Amino acid sequence: VLEAACGAKEPENAAELAEHFEQSGDWPRVLKYLWIAAKNAWRRFEYRGALAILERALETASKLDESERMLEETRILQRIAGFYH
Repeated sequence: VLEAACGAKEPENAAELAEHFEQSGDWPRVLKYLWIAAKNAWRRFEYRGALAILERALETASKLDESERMLEETRILQRIAGFYH
């Protein structure tokens, strides 16, 4: 319901949605909204904030099943590495 109420594809309140789904243990949705929150921070030139969100996503990915975890961790680490190039 909360997710549908936001409506937008990349809602500005993505970080809050991630927290909501974290409380319910819906790790795929947590990651979905952390990705969006990181993109939103990047667009606002909040690079440290975006990096912190990606680090949180990396911690969250450890809670996924092994096959999903490996894919998500690789994806997140690639994005983090991009900050240092």
